Amino acid sequence: MDELKKDQSYIRTEPREGIQMTYANHVEVGRTAFDLRILFGEVLGAKDGVMVVEQRMHVTLPWLQAKLLARLLTQVVENFEAANGPITLPKLTALVPFEPEKEV
Repeated sequence: MDELKKDQSYIRTEPREGIQMTYANHVEVGRTAFDLRILFGEVLGAKDGVMVVEQRMHVTLPWLQAKLLARLLTQVVENFEAANGPITLPKLTALVPFEPEKEV
């Protein structure tokens, strides 16, 4: 194995055979005191005036990984916008307010 440079860290990822891939244009989150669940789905359209979303996959992360993911996504989006211009959110984008969990 090659020696690692002292000033850089290296990670080699190897996809598992049969790794699942999906497309998502809809995201929801759920949470517990221990972890965050991210649900990915695809908007299929509207039926009887209601948006229909097919939930395809969920990923559950401990809070430390969730915070690291948030930081990583922020950096990736900032780099993309620096190279390609700002991403403008549509006016119809609905963000559900995050309510802290109530103590029991």
